[in-house]
Amino acid sequence: MPKILNIIIIIYNIKLEESASFKASFERINELSITIVDNTTIEEIRLHNKNAAEKYGVSYLTKSKNIGLSKGYNLAIDSIKKNSPETKWIITLDQDTLLNKAYFQEVQEKINNTDEISLYYPTAASDIGIISPVLINKYYIKNIHEFTYENHNLVFINSGLLMNIMLFERIKYDESLFLDMIDYDLVCQLIKNKLINKISNMKCTIKQDFSGANFSAFECDYSRFKLYVSDFKTFSKKWKVSTCYTFYILLKRAVKLMVHYKSLKFLFEIGRIHQ
Repeated sequence: MPKILNIIIIIYNIKLEESASFKASFERINELSITIVDNTTIEEIRLHNKNAAEKYGVSYLTKSKNIGLSKGYNLAIDSIKKNSPETKWIITLDQDTLLNKAYFQEVQEKINNTDEISLYYPTAASDIGIISPVLINKYYIKNIHEFTYENHNLVFINSGLLMNIMLFERIKYDESLFLDMIDYDLVCQLIKNKLINKISNMKCTIKQDFSGANFSAFECDYSRFKLYVSDFKTFSKKWKVSTCYTFYILLKRAVKLMVHYKSLKFLFEIGRIHQ
């Protein structure tokens, strides 16, 4: 029987077997296909992952560098369209999403339904509580005139989404966004293309290792913050988010990091928003 579900997992600088998303998905390899996008920057690990993917019988894609999430997902979707015409549904995951039995059971129910829903989202929890779905702020969507706010006012994280692959005839991950805001941008695209009525929630809850929940090390968090500033700036310009509101969001994060590390570098970074 053709496998109509393909799970896309983006990994970065870890061995394939260390990915929680891969381990949970591979347990069901008889029911689905898996496509790995390897953003690893360490050649040794990439070579290991390529060999591991061949060993496990899963598709492996890499550009031998970190191309980010948007380009990674688009690369996988284009490959699936070209090489796996039997695929009707995809799931997008990062490397550390914890998936449970209830999630996969509900996925099977959804892909066998004959309704008109094109995108399903689970509830996602982390150590800080529920992180998805959340209310989308009016400042993100005030310039999308097709938006009907009273019924559809949620945004959901990208990892764990179950989507009909035909959806990507109308929308596409924005490759100008490297890592952050791709989920918000996806929702805005759904609204703009009048597809918001084709989404629905799932009953299950998955666990997400939320990268913004904890501190790491100064250089790591500073580099991560610079990426966040760049992506937020790009998103805000595209969707005409208020400059004041954009500055407010970035300032909140910068102050938290500044206090923790006792460094003004984070505040200086948000000044680049006007450049």
